[in-house]
Amino acid sequence: MDPFNACMARRNSKECTPRPGDWVEVQQPGGKRPRCGQIVELLGGPGREHFQVRWDENYESMVFPRPGVRVIRRRGQGAGCGSGDGASASPKVTGP
Repeated sequence: MDPFNACMARRNSKECTPRPGDWVEVQQPGGKRPRCGQIVELLGGPGREHFQVRWDENYESMVFPRPGVRVIRRRGQGAGCGSGDGASASPKVTGP
């Protein structure tokens, strides 16, 4: 687990709180490519956080933290999911 997501799991610091502009990567069953979207809004209260995420297909949905969901801190313009380091361009995501 990367340090940011380990911090989120402990829920002990404001620095662990995802922010709008951060990315969410969601693992898919069967070895399919992970889904990736950008957080547009934080919802819920402390310990009950969830996110409104805009997916690459141009629709939005709510995402709740759980195993298989990873937040990737925004590190600059064009940063997103992909290589796992937050430095790739906006991903191409297919499927629901």
